[in-house]
Amino acid sequence: MMRLFPDEDIAAVVLCNAECEKLYDIQKAIFVALIPELGKPEPVETSTSVEPSIDPSEMYGKWRGQITTYNRELDVELEINAMGVSVITPTFLMGMFDANIPTQDNERYPYRNRLALTREEKRLYEAVVSIGRREDRAGHYELSSRVVLQQWQTD
Repeated sequence: MMRLFPDEDIAAVVLCNAECEKLYDIQKAIFVALIPELGKPEPVETSTSVEPSIDPSEMYGKWRGQITTYNRELDVELEINAMGVSVITPTFLMGMFDANIPTQDNERYPYRNRLALTREEKRLYEAVVSIGRREDRAGHYELSSRVVLQQWQTD
């Protein structure tokens, strides 16, 4: 699991070579140790609604920016719509997409890309992870890159 905290100039990676039920708790403890504010409880909403209001269409549209791989920066344009994107909270979304992120490692095996993006106003940032599948052995590899996008056209 990789988390990027660009405002704090921190990148943190938690690796595990086996299934671990407590992996989320472990990574949360590590990130809270690095950035104590992450451990503070979120403010309680005074709304009578049980479910938080999430309007995914606020993130739909066309986005431009850069993917920073381990060896270069690539310009990218991305369209986010209801297909393949899960809005987890009003400020966080995940999704899968097919695209070529040209690195020497990615060219070895077929792969798909997973986005994990945090939203701030008209900006999305965090990580794109290329997930490759090797036919010669069970399992897969993951290669993370940083992504920063600016919204330039809404649907």
